[in-house]
Amino acid sequence: MRNFNHIHCITKVGIQELGGRLYAVLGSTTTKSKLAEAGWHVSVKMTDKKIIGIILLGGGERTTRFRPLGFDIPLPLFPIAGIPMIEHHISSLASVNHIQSIFLLGSYQQDESFLSLLSRLKIEYKISIHYLQEYRLLGTAGGLYHFRDEILATSPDLIFVLNADIASDFPLFPMLEFHLKLIANGGSHHTIMGQQASRDQASQFGVFVKDEESHEVLHYVEKPDTYVSSTINCGIYLFSPQIFSKIKDVKNQILNNSPVSNDRGDLRPDDSSKLSLERDIIATLAGSGQLFVFTDVGFWSQIKTAGSAIHSNRLYLRYYQAHLPFKLSAESPQVTGEVIIHPSASISETALIGPNAVIGQNCIIGDGVRVRDSILLDAINIDENSCIINAIIGSHCRLGRWSRIEGVIANTNPNDQYAVYDSFDMFNEDGQLVPNTTVLGARVTVADEVHIRNCIIMPNKEIRSSAKNEVIL
Repeated sequence: MRNFNHIHCITKVGIQELGGRLYAVLGSTTTKSKLAEAGWHVSVKMTDKKIIGIILLGGGERTTRFRPLGFDIPLPLFPIAGIPMIEHHISSLASVNHIQSIFLLGSYQQDESFLSLLSRLKIEYKISIHYLQEYRLLGTAGGLYHFRDEILATSPDLIFVLNADIASDFPLFPMLEFHLKLIANGGSHHTIMGQQASRDQASQFGVFVKDEESHEVLHYVEKPDTYVSSTINCGIYLFSPQIFSKIKDVKNQILNNSPVSNDRGDLRPDDSSKLSLERDIIATLAGSGQLFVFTDVGFWSQIKTAGSAIHSNRLYLRYYQAHLPFKLSAESPQVTGEVIIHPSASISETALIGPNAVIGQNCIIGDGVRVRDSILLDAINIDENSCIINAIIGSHCRLGRWSRIEGVIANTNPNDQYAVYDSFDMFNEDGQLVPNTTVLGARVTVADEVHIRNCIIMPNKEIRSSAKNEVIL
């Protein structure tokens, strides 16, 4: 990475690295050519508009596929690439020029760990962060509308809205640039981030039909039963404040018992407080001339299951390797490939960690231990000659000597340019556990020489015999 200190006479307002390009937002156009010659991708100071960010956290009952990990850690706080999931969102939002504040919106309880994280993030990123707790699950649009007064009190001109359960390089600068061109001639426009997926996988997501020249969204369907399009919704939006007027219109239609249909043509229920941003708002904006899609995304994945968490972890670590290598642990006889090891962890000289592995605080890794494609949370003790592959190990677990914890690696198709990770359901139609990442809940003890393959183990269990394709309650 080139250093700003080596280039003189720069008025820096904000920078963001994206996919190997460093976007610099400058207060002076005189330095643009100098930076371009130095290999930087430069954008002149784009806007003086006030911008806020909103991260939609959701609520506890939505994370059933993430159990047993969700018992101890709310999904938005689960560590991906060594930091809480939403910290990736916050760091990207905080780098946006003229960002005023960030709102976290969800129904999670504010326990000590949650409040401690918010305090740290406010200080570290030097930005105002507010948590707005829903009294009950209101849906992605219902929650936004419920807290409209708090959100609009900041008088924002533009509003970034990000789903919490995604991993991405978050190309917010180029998305903002795209949006500003749309509104240059006035009008109320909204931008949604999309990405190409394979034809077979697109039906798992919301999909767009768009005008290839204008990028206007002509039609939107959430998880269609038949093929509609391969451009999927990434869950990253840039709205004007007029989005609240649209939500109000939909609520009023429901309250007045008007026939309001969703993207599938089904009549909405009478509960107007619970509204889906995707089904009720985005679908009705499609074809109105107000909704446009931005598709310049580096990497993206949903995080719905343990397997998708491992996949997202890999995406972030590879991104660090290419663009931010200082965030990774240095290569050594104990480290191979992309790895993050917490400084407090103790790693034996004969252990081998990586690639795609994260070791949490106060872990003790014994002689001859092998860890790859896995996430180890805090205070885990692994005795000698054990092997962990494609697994997530909860906090305070202990694994005996010669134990083997192994999941089934469900990689995306390397031959398909648009393949995305399949967030499988935990069970197939016959009620059998789908082969995927092995998960050990917190405080699980595994005896010596036990082999666990493709299992989900609830917290506080003592495992004395080998298991395969089981949920151990």
